[in-house]
Amino acid sequence: MIDVHPTGRVVHLQNPPDAAQLVAEMLVSDYPLYATVRLPLSLDHAMRAVPPTAGTHEPDGPRATIVRIGGTDAESLGEYLMRLGVPLTVLSPESVREAVRRRAVALVECNI
Repeated sequence: MIDVHPTGRVVHLQNPPDAAQLVAEMLVSDYPLYATVRLPLSLDHAMRAVPPTAGTHEPDGPRATIVRIGGTDAESLGEYLMRLGVPLTVLSPESVREAVRRRAVALVECNI
């Protein structure tokens, strides 16, 4: 580093900070909407399904992972989640849960 300038973002760091986690969070920090989903996948498998450049990951026991994914709107997030091809639970927000539900119904009805 040559010089440091404040960006206006508050970052809470562990001591020492996890550099990989910091980069992952910054890569997905500028979306207007975020979805939190639970994937029934180990952390390792979840990171293959949703790379760290697309979301942040937190283990939820040995066989599940909570992933936070940013997107431009509920419909595009719903489409992205459906394309993962794995079972998932949309924890929040309701708008993304409904978008996934609409896509699932349309798929079953062969309207996609």
